[in-house]
Amino acid sequence: MNLTKLLLATLMIFTFGFTSLAEAKKSNQHKTTISKKAKAKVAKKAHKKKVVKKKKLKKKKKKLAKTAVKKNRSVASVKKKNKS
Repeated sequence: MNLTKLLLATLMIFTFGFTSLAEAKKSNQHKTTISKKAKAKVAKKAHKKKVVKKKKLKKKKKKLAKTAVKKNRSVASVKKKNKS
């Protein structure tokens, strides 16, 4: 009787030990993944960069068009002159 109780107790300790180990591993996993907040922050930064780039390009195009009208030339010829 005592032997069976002892075996049962050791079996329970082992199973509990392994399950708690698995739980600890599981709870630790979320720390390694990137949080939603961090992902959103990165996405926001990338979007802002894209918007700024678009704005700069638009400004450049507008300036070229203005120069072309001012000098009575096509935008392509103004671009060509700027490159040389």
